[in-house]
Amino acid sequence: MHVSRLGAIMARMPKYEKIRNRRLFQQSDLKQRRSSKVFAVINSGIFIWFLSAVAITLGGSIFSERQKCVADARQLIDRFDALDEELFFPRSLCLKHHP
Repeated sequence: MHVSRLGAIMARMPKYEKIRNRRLFQQSDLKQRRSSKVFAVINSGIFIWFLSAVAITLGGSIFSERQKCVADARQLIDRFDALDEELFFPRSLCLKHHP
């Protein structure tokens, strides 16, 4: 729409419509400023660095805890196998020699 036509349309609007439109524009402008500030903070380099540092730290701690759990499980399996061999292997030898 051309600027002069827009001015002519605005001139024909009732005063309460102009006030209402101005308030709506100010409210939407305020909301856009707030949301743009939030997105600016989220997209800032320091915030992205912080989030990546947190993610790497959490990933590393989960990985190290899993490695510790696997090592403990292997140790328990080796102990069980050693006890199993010590307790039951001599019996199986005795049973094989006797008919």
